[in-house]
Amino acid sequence: LRNLKIVKELLQYEDIFPLSSKLFGAACESGNLELIKYLEKIKCSPCEDNLIRIIGNNSPIDTINYGIRNLKQYDYQTHISYNSDLLASAVGTGNLENTKFIYNSLNMIYDDNLTSNYITYAKLAPMTAACQLPFKFGEPIIKYLLAKGIIYDTSVLPWSDSDNNDDFKDIVKRS
Repeated sequence: LRNLKIVKELLQYEDIFPLSSKLFGAACESGNLELIKYLEKIKCSPCEDNLIRIIGNNSPIDTINYGIRNLKQYDYQTHISYNSDLLASAVGTGNLENTKFIYNSLNMIYDDNLTSNYITYAKLAPMTAACQLPFKFGEPIIKYLLAKGIIYDTSVLPWSDSDNNDDFKDIVKRS
């Protein structure tokens, strides 16, 4: 779905290629801002997780920003782990700049759920995503998350490329 011209041609055969929230979600996953705007213009129904789809596929900042400003309203935001899910999606790409942008743009500093003491698996999602990255990508993201007070538990967050979680514990000690 990266080519708007092809999608426009396919939409002429609406019985085969109908406007749907599934199509809109695929456009969000593609990160093609021109296509997303076009589908909005022709009244294609957005899906319920537009922003996660945009963020989780390492889209450019301008596409993410558009999603925050214009598509977030369609997401199921009342779920208690919404910010955690968005942050984990950004972290999972290994892109520190996008992670920072998401955290700051969505004012996650005010989300006590990400930093409160009691631990749930949903709250651990951003750190878990960082721990699944290769160390060279995960380390700076983990340092950033720790600086923001994002909750963690070293007993359940080992590095995927480590036999134990000593690498992670070393980062926590240095922070």
